[in-house]
This record gives sequence, C-alpha cells and structure tokens, in this order.
Amino acid sequence: MRCFPILTTILVASFFLPVAVADKTRPGTVEQLAARSQQTARQLNDNTLNLSWTTKIHLSQLNLDVWATSHIHQGLIRHTFRANLGGNDAELFDIIIRDGLWYVHEAKQQPAKYRPYEAPLRFPDAYLLIKLAQWSTLPAGVDFEINNMSSTVATIGLGRTQSLDYRQPVRVDRETGIILNGRILGASYEVRNLSAEPAPADTFKTDAVPWADHTADPTDTDNVDNLIMAPWSPMATPANAQQLQVKSMVCLVNISTGQVRRVPFDGWNSLAAGCFNKDHKKVYLCGKVALNQPMAIVEIDLSTGTNRRITTESLGLLTRAALSPDNRTLATAAINPLGQSQVLLVDVITGKTRPLGAPGPFASPLWLPEGTGLLLVHRRMIARDQPPETMLVQMGLEGKLTTLRPGNVPQILPSSGRILFCDSAWKWHTCNLKGTDVKLYPGTILGAAAAAVSPDQRRIVWLQYPPQSMPQLVIQRFGRKDVDSLDLGRGLWGVPAW
Repeated sequence: MRCFPILTTILVASFFLPVAVADKTRPGTVEQLAARSQQTARQLNDNTLNLSWTTKIHLSQLNLDVWATSHIHQGLIRHTFRANLGGNDAELFDIIIRDGLWYVHEAKQQPAKYRPYEAPLRFPDAYLLIKLAQWSTLPAGVDFEINNMSSTVATIGLGRTQSLDYRQPVRVDRETGIILNGRILGASYEVRNLSAEPAPADTFKTDAVPWADHTADPTDTDNVDNLIMAPWSPMATPANAQQLQVKSMVCLVNISTGQVRRVPFDGWNSLAAGCFNKDHKKVYLCGKVALNQPMAIVEIDLSTGTNRRITTESLGLLTRAALSPDNRTLATAAINPLGQSQVLLVDVITGKTRPLGAPGPFASPLWLPEGTGLLLVHRRMIARDQPPETMLVQMGLEGKLTTLRPGNVPQILPSSGRILFCDSAWKWHTCNLKGTDVKLYPGTILGAAAAAVSPDQRRIVWLQYPPQSMPQLVIQRFGRKDVDSLDLGRGLWGVPAW
C-alpha cells in the first residue's frame, strides 16, 4: 500500500484521460472487503480513480479541530486545511500537488512552489495533518474480522499489526475499502463525505497567482559545506515554546544565502537534526515514517529527495544518529520505557542492528575520529529539582566504558583530535580524546547552549540563548570572539548539525 504525498485544499478539473468508475457493489465478507480495498489502492496509485473526501482531525495537545478537504484526479492532488481560530473560520494552508511539485499557499505567507516535503510550513504539526488527511486502505494480508455491517460501512476488529491501531474499532467504507478513522498519540481523524465524483474544473489550477520558486536542488551550490540542519518551530514564542518544541521540523539551512527549507523527510515527526554523510549530500534522521509504525532511521538524498528506510523493527524512542567516519555504520541511542538508553550500531546498507554495551543514562553518541568507539554523555540524576550530573565517557566497540571527565553537549574536532564541550557553568572548553589537557575555548559566547562544527573545522554554529529572547543560530570563525547572526525568521531553533 502506498499513500500519496501530501497537502492542502481542493482539487481539480476537467481532464480527458479515461478514469475508472468506482465499483458500486458493497463487499460483505472479509475477503471481499480486503480485495476491494486493494483494488482502490491500485486504481489510486495508477491514477485511474477520482476521489474526494473531508477529514476531521483533532489535535489533542492544541485542543483544536482541523478540517481537511482533499481531491485526487489522475495524479493531481489538493488538500486544504481549515480551523476555527479565535471564533473565526480560517484557512491554515493549501497545497496543490502536480508535475512533481508542491504549490503551497499558507496564511500570511507568499505563495510558493517546492519540491515534495520541502515546504517549511509554519503551522505546528502541519506534516502530521498532511499524513492524516491522506487516503488509507487496508494493507495486504492484514488480519481482521468484521464486527458490524451497515449499508455503507463495515466496522472491523484488527489483529495485532504494526500498520494499524488494533486497540480501537476501525470503520471501513464498503464501496471503496477506504479506512474512515484512526488515531495516533495526540491526534485522531475521521473521514467524511467520501465521493468518487470529479472535482470542480478549477481545483488544480496554478496559473492564477505568481509562485515564488524554491525548487532548486539545495546541493547544487558552490560549497555544500554551507548547508546545516536544525529543528525549527516557526510559531513558537516564549509563552508556548515548551509546548511547541516537540512539534519542530528539521530544516536545511544554507548559511550563505539564508534559505530555509524542510529536510525532505516523507514522515512527519523528527525532532533532532541527525547527521550528514561525508560528501554532505545525504542526511540521516530518526523519525516517524507511517501511522502506528515504530520510529525508524531514514537516509534522505538531499539532491533527489529520495527516502530510504534503514531500520524496520521497533527499536524504541530514537534520538539522533551519528555516522561513522567510513560512512558504513550509524550510532544511535534508543530510549526504553524506563528512561534508559540502549546504544545501537546500525549497518547503513542492510539495516542490521546490534546493541553496544548495557543500557544506561546515555545521550549524544558521536564517533571518535578513527571510528574506534563512541563519545557519549552519561547523565546521573541527583535530585528532581536539580539538573543531572553529566560526564563525558567513551564506549569501545566491545561495549567497554571509560569515564573521561565532567562535561556536556560535546563535539568532536577530528582534525585536531580534541573535544569541544561545556561545563556545568556553560563555559566552553576543549580537551584531548582522553579528557585531559583542558583549555578554555577562546571564542566562548554568552548563552551558548550547543554547537556544531563545520567539516573543515574553520567555522562553528552556536545555538545561543540571548537574555529574554528566543534561541537563535549564530556563526563564528572557529576560535574568534565575534559572531554573525543568521536572520532565519522568528520561532524556536534547536540543536544544529553540521
């Protein structure tokens, strides 16, 4: 089963290619309903079936109902999202998908066209809304039974499957096999007004307004090392920053031009910036790829937008991935329900995963310069009202731990064989790989909470917390005192990767 790529308003027009007519018969058995669902999926994937529907989406954390109107016609797609804000019906954003591009019109923003999944939509959970508004059919081979049957809807009970939520009754349209309801943590949806009638003729038109063009290949630049990644929540303010921090999207930033676009992850939830590969043209993110499926590590080609899922098994809550110097192995930490982290090594090609060492309060895995082991932060809780004690530790490839020294949010400096880290007073230092020969970093700036160093170790991007203000990203020549601010717009920026 494949869901169409995403987004916003109403759809299309009069076109002259032949379109399949929906089968009006209504299956009455498990086998017939499954077959009808797969038939609809094939027709939609083959662009031979029109479909229109409305989705009511409830975002529980925002206590907000969003209505999505969707149309599909011969490969053209449109989704429009609306909500009641402050007593007024408001359009949040609208997306027309055609010719391999997304034409995006967001409230109070200039209309613009992007490559798929790269639009930096400002509304919190925008990409979750897009995912929930897509059509969904029963996966091939899914185990279910029919609990109830009306003239139009079958209510089914599901066996245990990673693809659907077996804890709730699922309603399926008998005529098309389209799933009509579902939920994930923090959101639920209900499909209404499902119809195979053609959309109005002007639904997919894009020639009425000028569209700012953001479709260029981001790696087609004089220096790909000018690309960094960082999480961004555009609508966050000091009043709601804690709530919206978990709704960030990972963005690709060109620090030379200031252009910001979303990393083209075809899932919806990736909170940490992950890492680049050696040539800076691929990235690795941990995130949610599909509804009710486990988090996965995904390789994303920044030039083509291609996503390749590396892991498929349930590993737990994944934080961020770090790529080994030889580009063959990813290190990550999977958090279990007890809050302990299991360090994992993942083969980039096969996805084969093996645990490294015993679970513990670990974070921020980084590879040592020669790939001989990992640098980690070990966190020990002292009291609930106090910050944890943090230590820099090394873990060998056989799982042996060596404690280095107190420190936090480290960065490896490969060319000099040193570690950049901060102390408990948020002063920055460097030390050698054994944790000794500590020196004050000469370019320490006020409010610096995290850092990422350029591949050539000549520049550093800081996440800086200015007094009484939102955190921002600033650039500094390594070791210098002065910094240059990046004018990237309002909102909450997170820990960068370079």
